[in-house]
Amino acid sequence: MNSKPQYNQTIEKRQTKLKEALISTLKEMPIIEVAVKRIGIGRDTYYRWKAQDTDFLKKSQEAMLQGIEFINDLSESQIIALIKDKKMSSIKFWLKHNHPKYKERIEITTNFQPQEELDPEQAEIVKEALRLSSLQALETEVDEEYEPSDKKDMENSNEPAKPDVQPTSVGPKVVTPAEFAKITGPIKERITVKTPEKETTYFPNGEVRTKFANGATIHFPSDPDEQLPAKQVPMPSDDPNNVFRTEAW
Repeated sequence: MNSKPQYNQTIEKRQTKLKEALISTLKEMPIIEVAVKRIGIGRDTYYRWKAQDTDFLKKSQEAMLQGIEFINDLSESQIIALIKDKKMSSIKFWLKHNHPKYKERIEITTNFQPQEELDPEQAEIVKEALRLSSLQALETEVDEEYEPSDKKDMENSNEPAKPDVQPTSVGPKVVTPAEFAKITGPIKERITVKTPEKETTYFPNGEVRTKFANGATIHFPSDPDEQLPAKQVPMPSDDPNNVFRTEAW
């Protein structure tokens, strides 16, 4: 019945010895991987001891600090030995980190002269200029955002800009009698010959319509068989142009 407690006591004694050995190792070599391998345990065991044993946690942290100081002293002694051997790299390193004259410095120069304050009128001018510049920047940003994509592509390309094509009107082409006389060949679109006395419109199908200044109109169909019956309406006698007006029904 006493074998189990005795077994546990044996394990506890062994763990205590290993913990003490690990603490001693950390004082000389503050690297966990190297220290645990020297005493023959794994990293998991080390972290488990730290979580379960607060006393071991405190002692191991103190041992790590002592080990770091030991390595620092050892490194300095090695540097001093190299300095004695006239190694320039070691000499520069030591002076750079231990002598204020050889430390790395960043020089910052600036003008510390006091600036004169602006009077109220100057301050108002500067404020207005800043406001106008911000508005101008905002307008430019809005114009660029809503600029048509095809226009942007045209500006970015090296091709010359094409002139804007204005939409043509639906009405007939209006020319003078002299211009109409120069037209040769069949008429392919409506053409109106305009003079102060009348307007004559020619259609591609041969149809001709004439409107006089007094309001009278004459319509000639392209086919004589399709000529529409017309009625003659006498104009008032006091009209200086006492002619008959012919209207198409």
